[in-house]
Amino acid sequence: MEADQLISNIGTRVRRLREAQGLSLRQVAQRAGLSTSAVQKTEAGAMTPTIGVLMKIARGLKCRVTDFLEEDGQRGEVVLTPRRQRRRVTWGRGRITVETMAGEPTIPEIVVFELDLAGGADSGHDLLSHRGEEIALCVKGKIRFEIEGKPFDLRPGDCLHFKSHLAHRWSNPGPKPARMLLVCTAAANRSLPWQ
Repeated sequence: MEADQLISNIGTRVRRLREAQGLSLRQVAQRAGLSTSAVQKTEAGAMTPTIGVLMKIARGLKCRVTDFLEEDGQRGEVVLTPRRQRRRVTWGRGRITVETMAGEPTIPEIVVFELDLAGGADSGHDLLSHRGEEIALCVKGKIRFEIEGKPFDLRPGDCLHFKSHLAHRWSNPGPKPARMLLVCTAAANRSLPWQ
């Protein structure tokens, strides 16, 4: 794809995301800390936005910069994600591997991650609390969730569903590796530590 076409596509995607959220140019500009004309010129393809500008617009639209860069046809209402194309992130000093399980429609309602946890790995000392919901399915080993101070021990096949505003954390309390699927609403996804 030529540079001019790529810039035009970025602008089109910015406009579509903005309109889908019912936001004006001015609202996005205020959220992003940019001038209204910078957002307007980006949408119109009249300027080549820097990565810094794209990051600010993404923050204003509460999305990722990569949402502006996907080729047409890669996003939509039905998305197949072959195993080899899953995005992988290593987190927690290499003790946790997070893999995106599901594709990402333009404005995702839910996301699914597979987490491989080394023995003793956890979500961190601080409790998590944010909007949305989560469902955790233990696939292998043992996973412990603490929600509002109450422990929930999951073994393979056990599933836990909770509102994410409840103070929570998770861990692999044993010495052997563990694996879980984590299903989150979009609101929860934006607050996950590895995002």
